[in-house]
Amino acid sequence: MKNSNDPVVLKQHIIHLQSELHRYKQEMVKLKQLSEIEKLQQLLEELTRLKDEIKEKETKINVLQDDLHKVESVKEKAIIEINTEKHALQTENQELKQVLKDYTERIDNLKQLVSIKEEAIIDLGEENHVLQTEKERLVKDYNERIDILLKEKSSLLKEHESKKEEKVEVNKNNEWFYQNVSNINRKNKR
Repeated sequence: MKNSNDPVVLKQHIIHLQSELHRYKQEMVKLKQLSEIEKLQQLLEELTRLKDEIKEKETKINVLQDDLHKVESVKEKAIIEINTEKHALQTENQELKQVLKDYTERIDNLKQLVSIKEEAIIDLGEENHVLQTEKERLVKDYNERIDILLKEKSSLLKEHESKKEEKVEVNKNNEWFYQNVSNINRKNKR
């Protein structure tokens, strides 16, 4: 072997090593480029995958936006219906309040009428009591008068009977007297 300390050998060896180094460097650059290309391809694949994901997500977003528009449309319709129903309920509530007020007034009026009627019943009861007392007094007076009249009638009947008997007696006496007078007159005429 040649002497390793020989400058020419060393120089050749250096040149060879430099050439090897250069070749390694080129290989490294190629590898780097390949690595970069692979990375770029991977990135491109990743980018493609991400684009696909983005498209899917955009599709989902569009579907969700359509759903959101539908929901908002339904919400707007529901709000309109709710407001309409709310207005109808408020109107009905006002009507019910008016009806309640009317019924309350009617109840108050009926209470007043009942109170007036109760007072009238009390007054009528008192008046009825007064009338009943007056009726009882009048019936008593009437019965007393009837008793008096019956007694008077009885007395008058007795008196009448007595007078009748007297009259009969007087008539008998008169008849007797007339007969006697007639007899006397006849006697006198003879």
